[in-house]
Amino acid sequence: MNFIFGSFLWLLPLAAVPIIIHLLQRQRYVQVKFAATDFLRKAIQRVRRRVLLQDLLLLLLRTLAVVLVVLALARPSANAQLLDSSRAPQLEIVIIDASMSMQQFVGDRNAFSAARDIAKNIFSGLDDSRDRAALIVASQRAQSLSQGTSRRALTALTANSLACGDAKANWLDAVQIAEEVIGELALENSEVRLTIISDFQDNEWFSGGEAATAVTLFSDSKVVIDYQTVGAGQTANVAVHNSTVTPQVVVKGGEIAFSCEVRNYTSRPQQRLLQLSIDGKVVAEQELEIKARSSDNFEHIFNLNEVGSRKVEVAIAADGLHADDQQSVGLEVVAEWTTILCSNNSDFGNADVSSNFLSYLNLGDQAPLRPIVLGPHQLSSSALNDAQLLILSDLGSFPNGKIKLIESFVAAGGGLLVVVGPQSTTGALQPLMLQLGLKQFEIAGAQQRDALLTINDAEHPALKLFSDPQWQALLTEVPHRIFQQLDIEGDHRLVLSFSATDSDYESAALIQFNHNKGKVAVSAAAPYARWNRMPEVPGGTMALIYDLLFSLVPQPELPSKLKVSERLDLANTAAITNPAGKSLPYSSQLTLNKLGTYTIDGHSVGVHALDSESDLRSINVSDLPSYSGAQATAVATTRKQSNSPLAATLLYALLACLVCESLLSFSIDKRRTA
Repeated sequence: MNFIFGSFLWLLPLAAVPIIIHLLQRQRYVQVKFAATDFLRKAIQRVRRRVLLQDLLLLLLRTLAVVLVVLALARPSANAQLLDSSRAPQLEIVIIDASMSMQQFVGDRNAFSAARDIAKNIFSGLDDSRDRAALIVASQRAQSLSQGTSRRALTALTANSLACGDAKANWLDAVQIAEEVIGELALENSEVRLTIISDFQDNEWFSGGEAATAVTLFSDSKVVIDYQTVGAGQTANVAVHNSTVTPQVVVKGGEIAFSCEVRNYTSRPQQRLLQLSIDGKVVAEQELEIKARSSDNFEHIFNLNEVGSRKVEVAIAADGLHADDQQSVGLEVVAEWTTILCSNNSDFGNADVSSNFLSYLNLGDQAPLRPIVLGPHQLSSSALNDAQLLILSDLGSFPNGKIKLIESFVAAGGGLLVVVGPQSTTGALQPLMLQLGLKQFEIAGAQQRDALLTINDAEHPALKLFSDPQWQALLTEVPHRIFQQLDIEGDHRLVLSFSATDSDYESAALIQFNHNKGKVAVSAAAPYARWNRMPEVPGGTMALIYDLLFSLVPQPELPSKLKVSERLDLANTAAITNPAGKSLPYSSQLTLNKLGTYTIDGHSVGVHALDSESDLRSINVSDLPSYSGAQATAVATTRKQSNSPLAATLLYALLACLVCESLLSFSIDKRRTA
């Protein structure tokens, strides 16, 4: 048997104290003979052997109790690391992975709980008087929870605040903290061990990956690296990814499309029931069959008539990793879009461009777009503050004093459509276009040639109807006999172009570009009967105009979704609630570090898990960086519990010995005094 604190063995001679006391008690009695005691002497001789045996047994128990006390203080152990009392002081640094993947269940508990138990065993085996310990948590923001004695590290491990996060582990920061701890705590002759407890996901720990690269910081130092595996890719996981609503803001009654992806990370086919909810009410269900290592897509089209911020949530049945089994997105439903139609004309009965636009938009009180007709001089900040869209319809003149007003409207998020028609002039529109960011804008004159519209960007939202070949003719086969030629330079998106039927001539018909938070579209395909037949095909041109204006409407200031750990810039926010329903103090920059739905001034923002954290496949830790020579080694085996059961056994034996001694003493005293 070996002892951690062998110096206590010098107390073993104290075991002679009960013997000495026993011998001294025997010498206290003086023999005096008188005749009346002869019959007592004969009685004592009859029970002498029994009394002697009882005294010897009592002496043995008392001596054994002293020996057991000394041995327990010396702490016998079979752990070679703790046997030699002359060994060098040890610095034990433990890094626990607190990323989302550590929430995976291994049996009846998650991997993070298993990691805490391993760390407890490590710290419990240290000598608190001379060894040093440090506990580091590798989460979204790596931090050191304890530096100093093993007792402090154990206290940090049991704290209620220690929990697994929802984001990715920052391994570089964690390793750099460990490097700083070594510089602060390690003595000249200290043995330094770094233990990393993780599920060792393949997408982080592969050769050249972020985590494996971070560990190479110790390639030139004498640090023993011990990799402790929990989880090990044993958990079956199916996850919800890429939940999206289109559009993010919609007029009541408008069509909304929801889509998501359900991915199977297991090596076997999986079946899941998917439920789609709006504000907690299930609106759609679908049973999905997902092939092994594959994914399936879910789509649902719906309409909402209730105005306000809505929460759309999709969920599947919980499995080995609960955190990625649901996602939510925010959606804004508005009553209408207020649209200002700005024109030089005061008479809207002459079938010009502005009259046609007004007839397209003025569809009654229940229409999603509400047009307000104003002249250029009537534009004001108050009028634009109440509007979401502005149409400059075939302007032949425009006051320069209104340019900055419109630029501010667009920069703040408003939508602007500039319609170039027969009356439009370069002098009226060029200053505004240059102010909005184009490098060059010029109306080069009217082209008199037969042309058709060509779709240059089929993915543009204004062309969603015409992505179906059945409906393309409504737009692309409308003859244009005359059109304005635009000479434009700048960072813009070409959506439609005029293509002459008699040559390879092309000219821009519809472009779009962004200006700060707002969007601007310029269209030379104006609905004008003398130049084209667009007014005769209301089905096609109506869809184009409406969808084009809807693509320009202001987007919500808050996004519908973000990835966990992303930051959100806020301004003048009154109330913030996290997914647990807890109110948060206002901050101009809010870090979304919890999965679920944040509520910000009544608006819902879904926080989604990182896709990489759902793939629980792990690497073989024997493939992790290990350094040759005396510098460092990598150990992949499970660490044996440092606590030896021998010391506990001795304490139980001591307790039993004391109980037996007390019972025997009581029995002897009772018998002899009877």
